[in-house]
Amino acid sequence: MSELIVEIVKIKDITNHPNADRLDLATIKGWQCVIAKDSFKKGDKVVYLPIDSILPFEIENKIFPPESKIKLTKSRIRTIKIRGAISQGMIVPLKSLGLTEDIKIGTDVKEKLGILKYDPPPQKGTYIDGGVSKVSKKQKNPHFKKYTNIDHVKNYPETMKNLNVIITEKIHGSNYRGGYVKIGRLNIWKRFLKLFSLVPEYEFVFGSHNVQLQGLLKHFKKTFYKTNIYLDITKQYNLEKKLKPYEVIYAEIYGFNLQKNYSYGCKQNEFKMVVIDVMICDRYLNKEDAIQFCVERDLPFAPVLYKGIYSQEVIDKYVDGKSVLAPKYQPVREGIVITTMQEQITHIGRGILKYINPKYLLKDQSEWH
Repeated sequence: MSELIVEIVKIKDITNHPNADRLDLATIKGWQCVIAKDSFKKGDKVVYLPIDSILPFEIENKIFPPESKIKLTKSRIRTIKIRGAISQGMIVPLKSLGLTEDIKIGTDVKEKLGILKYDPPPQKGTYIDGGVSKVSKKQKNPHFKKYTNIDHVKNYPETMKNLNVIITEKIHGSNYRGGYVKIGRLNIWKRFLKLFSLVPEYEFVFGSHNVQLQGLLKHFKKTFYKTNIYLDITKQYNLEKKLKPYEVIYAEIYGFNLQKNYSYGCKQNEFKMVVIDVMICDRYLNKEDAIQFCVERDLPFAPVLYKGIYSQEVIDKYVDGKSVLAPKYQPVREGIVITTMQEQITHIGRGILKYINPKYLLKDQSEWH
């Protein structure tokens, strides 16, 4: 999931709506918003409310007063299509939200305005977790790093300009991480055993972005939910044996009814995974090295769509179309992930961005993306 930024921006451009005389199209960073004709002009300083913003009642009421014909569903801003044109987010005059012109471009005002990011309801436990023990906060291994939060390319349209990139298909499922990391906190008993070199230097840990599980082949008294796809995937791909010390993979699990309308041809109770990143000794591998790593370990990697120079034309070409993973079953690709060919840090963090297919968002196939 990407971070919510409610930013002060300048309107990059305004063009005529191709199908409506009373509407215009405003460009904000890489996003397009449908607006009323002549309501803004190029260069205006405005507040950009991105998709998946949840507006507090006061803000929503200012933008959509009781007499307004337009209403939000559950106060959430979504991708919509107005007279054939995609509209993603909203722009609002500063004055309408009680802000003054002296506020700086780039200022994030979500906290000031009380705007929250849409938080999907917890996925049903039927296929997610269970049969193993959750790790308590004290037992969590601090070396088991969560995966990168990936921002949308439209928030940073110039970041990868002219860079060599690799584009993979974004698979709609559930995040997985698993591998061997340096052993975590030691209790008194383990500290005693360590004196006699009876405690290993590393341990196998697995789970999701927010859940950490341990003790794969042990029996547990505590259980939560009915089944555990993280445990099943770990066993199915024999990860305890295939991975070596200080190797961690990050993957996307997909399968039967895991995400609404996105089973990728999996049969009932069938789940699979694709690797999306590999970390060794706390460092992410270059994408091509990660792919080779998976070839050597007989692990599936996310479908590669493109290798070459980044451009807007390229990402527009590959964001749309059928799923390469399962074209027979998924006619609408969820989106793509764009990564710099060589692992590097940019001004936004890792050189990795996502682009969610607008057609997917319009269908509102699921809440998770």
